[in-house]
Amino acid sequence: MSRTRSLFPFFILILLVLIVFGNTLYNQFVFDDMSTIVNNKIIKDFSHIPVLFLKDYFKPSGTGYFTLSGEGSYRPVVTFTYFIDYALWGLSPFGFHLTNLLLHLVTVLVFYLFAVSLLKNRYAALIAAVLYAVHPVMTETVNCISFREDLLCALFFWLTLSLFQYPIKQKSIQYLCIILSSTLCLFSKEMGITLFPSLIIISYFSQYKENSWKRFLSFDYIIVFMITGFYFLVRFYAMNNPYGEHVGYPGNSFSINLIVMQQVIARYLRLLFFPFGLTADYADHFPKTQITKGYIISSSLYALLFISIIISACFDSIRKKARHSISIPSICIVLFFITLIPVMNVIPIKNIIAERYLYLPFGFFAITIAAGLFIYQSNSKYRYFKYSFLVITMLFIITLSSLTVSRNYAWSNGYRLWKSTLRINPKSFHAHNNLASIYDENGQLQKAMYHYHKAIEIRPSDAIPYYNLANTLKNRGDLYEAIRYYKKALDKQARFIEPHVNMGLIYAKLGKYDLAEEEFRQAIRIQPNDSSAHNNLGVVLAHHGKLTEAIREHKIALKLDRYNENAYINLSICYMDLKNYPKTLEALQRLLTINPQHTEANFLAGKSFEASGDYQKALKQYQKTLSIDPHHKQAREHLRQILNQL
Repeated sequence: MSRTRSLFPFFILILLVLIVFGNTLYNQFVFDDMSTIVNNKIIKDFSHIPVLFLKDYFKPSGTGYFTLSGEGSYRPVVTFTYFIDYALWGLSPFGFHLTNLLLHLVTVLVFYLFAVSLLKNRYAALIAAVLYAVHPVMTETVNCISFREDLLCALFFWLTLSLFQYPIKQKSIQYLCIILSSTLCLFSKEMGITLFPSLIIISYFSQYKENSWKRFLSFDYIIVFMITGFYFLVRFYAMNNPYGEHVGYPGNSFSINLIVMQQVIARYLRLLFFPFGLTADYADHFPKTQITKGYIISSSLYALLFISIIISACFDSIRKKARHSISIPSICIVLFFITLIPVMNVIPIKNIIAERYLYLPFGFFAITIAAGLFIYQSNSKYRYFKYSFLVITMLFIITLSSLTVSRNYAWSNGYRLWKSTLRINPKSFHAHNNLASIYDENGQLQKAMYHYHKAIEIRPSDAIPYYNLANTLKNRGDLYEAIRYYKKALDKQARFIEPHVNMGLIYAKLGKYDLAEEEFRQAIRIQPNDSSAHNNLGVVLAHHGKLTEAIREHKIALKLDRYNENAYINLSICYMDLKNYPKTLEALQRLLTINPQHTEANFLAGKSFEASGDYQKALKQYQKTLSIDPHHKQAREHLRQILNQL
């Protein structure tokens, strides 16, 4: 019976997570999933695992600021999970969402164990874990694959803390588990740097002793401290992103940043207590702050008062040597804000506010709420409150769960996500820009252009909407207007290589090969490691009859990106023009090893065999081409000619 009772909370939590987040399994890739997963070439081959430990992790992918890994910060643990998911599921969104769902489930269960050790009350811990499991503010992290780093960081954060609360008898195993867990936490996301201070604070206040500070010199605490120091060296020195976009403080002022951060904290607290109006983009939602002397003084006093209350609560806990009834809620409030520090723009970050930033800190908020409710309930003089406590809690959880299920639906695909974002935040730059891209992909060019212009109105200094609008104009055949917008994008961001590459393609299409060559060379001057620019330059050089130079450029393109299929095709065409059929077939064979179903590669291989007199092999390649594409006219014609000769 006692065993059943001890397992009951786990059954409840598992059931809740599966019910509330089960509908995420049918969602598509959204948000940054395109760069981190769909267009991420390295996760599609385990031979790229060494990239996780090299500077190539931040190598430009050839699309804006996106890196080869799809990450802007060093998060190798997260990227490694993408390798595994892709090996299991390919590009099926179901498999990636299943992993996120399971990670959230395991995180909730580990968090429950930690809450039990801290609160010494299974019912209070269950309430905290249920809040952690179903609160709507968790939906962004669970729904978006690209935000898996928050899931992993939180999982290993709670696991490491639990290892200190539930020590293993064999010290060697204990130390090994702590090393693995804390390392995985830190190398999942930067918020892991709050692990060590959280550990010290929790250990001190939850196990108060006269000589408590001495135990922090034990090996297990030293391990976490050393791993944290090692992470700092790796993250901010050895594996710092050299191509990272420069980000400054709001208004280029730290004072203004402090005021903005107060607004951010206020919004976070509102979302925790009243989780309505959730959105994927809050960045442009804040009204412009009127920076006056009086406002700065009042804001500073507000911050000072808040900090004084926190410090007072801490000292009150120390003075009374309180263990659970007073100290735990007080300390969890402090830890909530400590775990938020890495995303409080102390070091400027691109997104100053996001729901996913609350995934880890929310645990301490949930413990505070659960502990406070049980303290009040146990001390209440009114019997009816004690009896109605469970009913009220159940209704509250059902409400939160309903909001979460509904929010999951908004994340089901890009169109719903950005439409829902615009309903909450009509001035969302990202919503307009991304919604325009979706309309563009579906051929709704007028709607796409409307939203690109709205994005430009919101952020006229941002190059991206100009570039995207130029792409739309290019797709509809308005080439000269497209060139005009590419140039506008370059006016906003001079070192943006994609406009140069696309203008080069347009000039080549218009027969202006000299201008095309100059655009590709300019792209290479800006970014020498861009495979696409080298490949396209090779095409232009080949048109001018400079086949040797063209071959050199195609080889550079393939050295930079061995998955550049167009470069293989163009290289093989150059060799074919030189009648060097062995080299032609060598290039095509390398491509067919990567993609055996490549139609053009099979067709060109057939032409090469035919030109070199090997008709039997040519016949097989043409047949293979037609098996892939039955409507390939050239393959059918060449096949007919060979059969007539034979």
